[in-house]
Amino acid sequence: MAIAERAARQADIRDKTIFVKIDAFDTGLLPESVDGVFCWDLLGHLTNPLGALTEFGRILRPGGRIVANMWTMNDCQVTDPNIRKTGPKEFIDHFGFYCRFYDEGDLEELLASAGMAAESVEVSGWREPPHADYRTYEHDHESLVFTISKTKA
Repeated sequence: MAIAERAARQADIRDKTIFVKIDAFDTGLLPESVDGVFCWDLLGHLTNPLGALTEFGRILRPGGRIVANMWTMNDCQVTDPNIRKTGPKEFIDHFGFYCRFYDEGDLEELLASAGMAAESVEVSGWREPPHADYRTYEHDHESLVFTISKTKA
């Protein structure tokens, strides 16, 4: 939240932005009450991403959009020496967090289960500098970045 708040301040939109910490499975928001959901690096940590996507669809207004990502098996986390494989495309990372990696077919299947379809899907890769306490080397990430548009009633 602090990072998002700093970014909003730097973009000079802080006074127009509301930050709320919520449960992705039960936001407490009214149905069709938000214009957009930005969900980055969350869904891959959830053992039940369908529950979160269903909730996001519930609160999204017709014409609204979800922008999210899912890590691919080409992400550096998969080969991190401190990650432990627990199942197909499933791992526990160095902090003890669950991580699931997706290909386009997995994503399509997940969205269909939620009654959704991606408006767009792109593979996005980026290089990160070393982190002080882990991955002390430059490393590459890769995600499927997708948008979902809720059909207008």
